[in-house]
Amino acid sequence: MKFLNKWSCRIAKKAHREISARLKSWYKTDTATLFGRNKNLWELNEEDLSLAATAYTSLLKITANYDTRSGKRQRVSIGHPAAAKILFALRPKAFPPWDNSIRNKLKEAYSITCYVDYLRHAKDLIGDIREACKKNGFTLNQLPKRLDRPDSTVAKLIDEYYWITITKECPSPDKKTLQRWAGWSN
Repeated sequence: MKFLNKWSCRIAKKAHREISARLKSWYKTDTATLFGRNKNLWELNEEDLSLAATAYTSLLKITANYDTRSGKRQRVSIGHPAAAKILFALRPKAFPPWDNSIRNKLKEAYSITCYVDYLRHAKDLIGDIREACKKNGFTLNQLPKRLDRPDSTVAKLIDEYYWITITKECPSPDKKTLQRWAGWSN
């Protein structure tokens, strides 16, 4: 619960015990069918993506809290960001997290309507990134270390790119700007 709240999932402290029990039950049933922990996002096949969809969808059904502001007790389920972050915590090499800003922007730009669409999109990005790595004489697996992020996964780097460019609305500099900045370091 602390992990999720640290990532802005806003799960009420009074509900932690109940949600923990629900997540524990989900974990026992749904993660048993997922692929191994060491599988990378770019290695996922259609069967893996189908399993991911099932796990994600079942997470969305978990009750996170009850909203009583309207006078009625309304069920609030775990949201899309929390579901993705839970999967990321369990399989950090395969599941990039996302937030609502990223989700909404990608839906608008690429018609990404669900988390599995996002995974397919990220796999496509990774194909381009792999080629760029190859051109520069290193492998995709070496990318985090090359970026001085040895503890990050490629899936997490994709999340961070989108978090900066979409959530924080800080666009990537163009090649000319990057070259100018690099020149200043001399």
